[in-house]
Amino acid sequence: MEQKQQDTTPETAFLIHLLFEEMTELPDPEKLLESLQNHLGTVEENTHEPTLATYLAKDYIAEINDTYVPVMLSILGCTSMEGLHIDPISRSQMRDCPQHEELLQKAKYHIVATDMMGEAIPDYKTHAELICNYAESLMEVFPKCIGIYFQNTGKLFDAKTFRHMDIGFDNRFIRYVVNFRLFRADNSDNLIVDSLGMNVLELPDVQYHFHGMEPNLVVRHAMNLCSYNFDYQAPIGNNETVDGIEDAHPSSDVQWACQYEESLVQPNRIVLDVRMNEFASDNR
Repeated sequence: MEQKQQDTTPETAFLIHLLFEEMTELPDPEKLLESLQNHLGTVEENTHEPTLATYLAKDYIAEINDTYVPVMLSILGCTSMEGLHIDPISRSQMRDCPQHEELLQKAKYHIVATDMMGEAIPDYKTHAELICNYAESLMEVFPKCIGIYFQNTGKLFDAKTFRHMDIGFDNRFIRYVVNFRLFRADNSDNLIVDSLGMNVLELPDVQYHFHGMEPNLVVRHAMNLCSYNFDYQAPIGNNETVDGIEDAHPSSDVQWACQYEESLVQPNRIVLDVRMNEFASDNR
């Protein structure tokens, strides 16, 4: 199998924004530590001040220059939403929160949480688990939070939706973090569906450049392909094929060829481009 290419420049930190209608203080240190321990196992407090709390997640070990250190979790104090710029393209792709403009208008303050050095965890599934467990702990310990925004992928949920999602443990990263986006290409009938977020784990995002097919079918295919790549560490090589779609259903009778290439849409990264046979846009 031909070796695939991957993005070798992951984000240095994963950023989670908790949105609030009113100024909110950091929780009591004991309450915050208890929640983190319940969700993340062995966690030790590092610092706790009114504007910054940091913790060492000792069950999640990063490897940096042959040195092994626990990932540091940081929670910054509440600040005005004026400091959080979300560009128009990101706002247009908040498909998991149909009322995103209303939610963002209601949110006046936000708290930023990070997982410093999480990208240096050798096993990508362990990194994904850390992000999901951390997000769940934060939503538990900040009950007045009205929304959660994953800055690295532009994905936004209202708090009620996030807290009540009924998904399996292994599917959380795809559902919580990976953003499946839809763009119209060059004012034409051609569309682009891509994922953004697999690159956080140094796995390839996926991309489709097509016309003539219901976009939601392609989005569903992208979700399934990302789940497969997550489960099996992206085993698909250049010029290999995946099952396509026929009569609105997945079909092994239809094979779509795959190729690793630069993404059509920002941010720049290597993606697994899926050519959809007769539905593929010209010159793809």
